[in-house]
Amino acid sequence: MNEFRGDIIRMFEQGKSGYQIAQDMNLHARTINRIIKSGSKGMERHAIPQDIIDKAVDDFSKRLKKCIEAGGGHFENK
Repeated sequence: MNEFRGDIIRMFEQGKSGYQIAQDMNLHARTINRIIKSGSKGMERHAIPQDIIDKAVDDFSKRLKKCIEAGGGHFENK
């Protein structure tokens, strides 16, 4: 069942219900719900804090501009 775990969690994150996933994969709904429940707990534990994501998004255009100015090479110390 572990080989399907990533696919099951991905389908759930895309908006499918546990019942729909069970029907699509020909598995028992109770099993699907256990996997979804265990997967979502794991995702929360490894989630990147939103403030870090916001900073990375805000800095991206500045970093991209520096990369272009450096001709695609190293630009951290320029």
